[in-house]
Amino acid sequence: MEEWKKFRSTYHCGLYVHTKLNHLVGDKMHARSTGHTALLPTTLGGKAQFGGQRFGEMEVWALEAYGASHTLRELLTVKSEMFKVEQECISRLLMDS
Repeated sequence: MEEWKKFRSTYHCGLYVHTKLNHLVGDKMHARSTGHTALLPTTLGGKAQFGGQRFGEMEVWALEAYGASHTLRELLTVKSEMFKVEQECISRLLMDS
């Protein structure tokens, strides 16, 4: 049963209701260490396909705001699949010539 409280303020107009969201950290947690990799240099999507973590633009901004430049450099270069593909292409080009 919901409990309603009245506010004595000129800033509130109408009802003000709080609801609890049933999100638990244990249900949201997901990680990947090793396993199948796709042929294309894109990560598999999500928890259901045992995919990797995606690192978007807003996450990059958050790391910039915290000043974690070394972590950001590692995520965007060494741990990036595109970086690995580029390095492999460069090494193959150098070996062929």
